[in-house]
Amino acid sequence: MTIETFYKVYYNLLRYIFYSLPLLIILGNAAINFSLALVSLLYFVQIIYEKKIIFVNRPEFKVFVIFYIYLIFNSLISLDPETSLIRTIPFLKFFIFSLVFINLLEEKIIDIKKLGLIWFILLSILSLDILFQSIVGHNIFGFKSNFANRNSSFFFDELVAGGFIFSLVFITLKILFKKQNNFFEQLLILIFFIIIFLTGERSSFVKYFLILIISFYFYFKYQNYLKKIFLIFLIFLSSIFIYNSPIFKDRYLGTISYSPERNLGIINNYLRSPYGSHAISSFYILKENFLFGVGNKNFRIACK
Repeated sequence: MTIETFYKVYYNLLRYIFYSLPLLIILGNAAINFSLALVSLLYFVQIIYEKKIIFVNRPEFKVFVIFYIYLIFNSLISLDPETSLIRTIPFLKFFIFSLVFINLLEEKIIDIKKLGLIWFILLSILSLDILFQSIVGHNIFGFKSNFANRNSSFFFDELVAGGFIFSLVFITLKILFKKQNNFFEQLLILIFFIIIFLTGERSSFVKYFLILIISFYFYFKYQNYLKKIFLIFLIFLSSIFIYNSPIFKDRYLGTISYSPERNLGIINNYLRSPYGSHAISSFYILKENFLFGVGNKNFRIACK
């Protein structure tokens, strides 16, 4: 194989992986882990082919190496080194994945506009299916969630659709709309906000809401009167929808506590919930293992 053929195949494989990254995540752990492993394998093949360590002079490479050494050290002194190392050693694939992605963007091997467009199309298809599921009770494949106020779309039993959209939507829209204070970008941000609400994922919804408030504060400073009125009206409309939907109102405004008592106050309700239980356990584990923690994947062992 000539060097030209090698790099043509090499870069085409990498392009397809990064262009289809959201789809691979939706397909599940097997697909995304296979892709991560493939990128790592291609990286090591390139090292052998060029007979040198790739990206070694990049500052990110040095940061990753230092962090990775620390993770290995932390695993060795953890409560259960074997369990921790099994989880920690494969982290190398995430470091390689990031380095390769950064390099492809800088070398313009990946078309950033095409990347943004493909990711946006995939996010839009997922969002439409979430909307469909919230209206008819099942997604286009006929899947029904076990919870009336949770819509997972193509993720099926995994209730992570909201977190998935939250993790990709802002960077995807920023790729598509490079112009500052683009009205359509802000409009899409608001639409995706409603979609995340429909997933019933409180954590993603709250984080998105905070970002929305901050971004709209700066956005309103530069927009004309009619656009401000239009966006405020959409926010008001979505708020009315939330308040008048009994299913979602119970999900977002109802108690999160397991306690049969409903008037314990916010703090006591939180402390009686599984979230409060995790927080208290984490506090005591941190207090007893302040410098290095208990090691990766050892939380369950520590609080057993």
